[in-house]
Amino acid sequence: MFIKIVSWRLIKLLIQLQFPEIKQLSTQDLATWLSNEQVTPPLLLDARTPEEYQVSHLLNAQLVPHNLEDLNKQKIDVSTPIVIYCSVGYRSAAIDRSSSSSPGIW
Repeated sequence: MFIKIVSWRLIKLLIQLQFPEIKQLSTQDLATWLSNEQVTPPLLLDARTPEEYQVSHLLNAQLVPHNLEDLNKQKIDVSTPIVIYCSVGYRSAAIDRSSSSSPGIW
């Protein structure tokens, strides 16, 4: 168990070092945000493969097209907060960096 905890923390640290400009959001903070009816809910974008998305995804999440030009063509209201997620954090951070980043993206 100790090895798994250390490995997970190391993976998170490596992602933060490679993508220092990308904001991180914990699963607990996201759950709190989604349950608060007094704030605008975020647009949830799933950065995993279509196969992973088919197995499970967050309620109301949209699958991110892996062609970033297609993502940038989508009509997304810039005032809407956006949460991009994947299984570990690497793919979502890479998509956030490659897309038109704004302060409202996690």
